Amino acid sequence: MSYHIIHMDISGFAVSIARLKDSKLRTRPVVVAVPDMARSLVYAVSPEARQSGIRRGMPLTLAQKMCRDVRVIPPDYGLYSRATQAILKILADFTPTIEPVGYGHAYLDMTGTSRLFGATKDAAIKIQREIENRLSLNSTVGVAGNKLVSKIASTIVRPVGVHDVALGDERHFVAPLSVHYLPTITKPVRQQLQELNLKLIREIAELSVQHLTMAFGKKGLWLHQASHGIDNTPVRAPQRIPNVYQEMTLPEDSNDYDYLRHVLYGMTESATLELRNRNRAAKQLSIEIVYSDHKSAFGQRKLRAASNMTHELFDPIDALFQKTLSRRIRVRQISLRLYQLAPAVCQLSLFDTPVDIRHGKLSNAIDLVRDMFGRDAIRFAGK
Repeated sequence: MSYHIIHMDISGFAVSIARLKDSKLRTRPVVVAVPDMARSLVYAVSPEARQSGIRRGMPLTLAQKMCRDVRVIPPDYGLYSRATQAILKILADFTPTIEPVGYGHAYLDMTGTSRLFGATKDAAIKIQREIENRLSLNSTVGVAGNKLVSKIASTIVRPVGVHDVALGDERHFVAPLSVHYLPTITKPVRQQLQELNLKLIREIAELSVQHLTMAFGKKGLWLHQASHGIDNTPVRAPQRIPNVYQEMTLPEDSNDYDYLRHVLYGMTESATLELRNRNRAAKQLSIEIVYSDHKSAFGQRKLRAASNMTHELFDPIDALFQKTLSRRIRVRQISLRLYQLAPAVCQLSLFDTPVDIRHGKLSNAIDLVRDMFGRDAIRFAGK
């Protein structure tokens, strides 16, 4: 069966969103980065700033030296999330099978939609026009028989355009391109390709699976398939797993652990209150930390028993937070997710202690007071 896949990428997403918010930024060099912070890195670059040699990932101080007139805009993740949801709403008019990939990127499985929208390239043009007309955002769109090639196709037509790779022509399309066009290649693999003097994708395709596996391990098989334009990965719509989610963007980036722990406790209180209101208990939790330099860290943990009590969940949450917080860089954002939910057990266990019973009654009483007088009516000391 032949698949028809689209990869849609909003051109310079973070800068484009900033320019929608402030039209004065449209004609001047702009970078998105955390201002007034030592070792801050550039998150996104406008075409005007790129002409001065500024690239994503370089230190902000260096970027400001290369272009004295550059305007530094702090990232706004809340705005990026809302813009992405608006984009996905438009894409949902064309297919139900959409796989978002970060802010402003998505794969669409258009297989079987030709009676509604015509050829996949025609549908891609319609999608591009809809996004431009309704959101004033430019995009690049790649059309191919799989996700890998559609991603590469959307890359080579930047900053704006649609590129259609005919079915069966995937290998010939990728062959003359630089190995840098292959997505998901890590820095060590890129360095190893350079050491082996493999500069073009066709040069990788000329090597056998055995040779590539000997040189790159498990990545060798992927390199062999990718160099032939093969990718059997399906477009996966996000799974809607029942969960409780709390996210906090700090007013100011901080590495004060006591302050971060205080924030985390408040998030735990809110999450466990929602669990109790939904009569659910969580068996698993995860934490994501976003640092000031836009890098993130992720940790997850299973619990011995499902719970919806703040005093029971905060200790494992705090322990996971300490383990995940492995850098000395200031923290910008904390996300807490409680999932693998199960119905809360109301019946007392034979092994419940008087302390457990008292904690349960105390939590219920606190919930009633806060429901009547607000969350700040009762606070725990030292948290």
